[in-house]
Amino acid sequence: MNTIQRQVLALRIGKGQSIGSSELRTLWATACSSIDVKVTCMDVGENLERQIYGLWGGVNLNRRSAGIRMRKLLALRGYLFTLRDVGL
Repeated sequence: MNTIQRQVLALRIGKGQSIGSSELRTLWATACSSIDVKVTCMDVGENLERQIYGLWGGVNLNRRSAGIRMRKLLALRGYLFTLRDVGL
């Protein structure tokens, strides 16, 4: 499937923690109940030492439900994180 996608959430993992792109994509796809998702990464900070991950999904995605499920999945794996809604 290749539908039009939009960024849904911005994720920042706790200092000293990391997450692989394939693990993050799998978690996000699970949270969305769809394989039609995308994950992007942007290096930020003074020395570009931190990452903000963009979590993308289709325009018909139930953003609230996917966000709640993603928070649970990350917490169950022991991640410290901030997860921010990107808005419409």
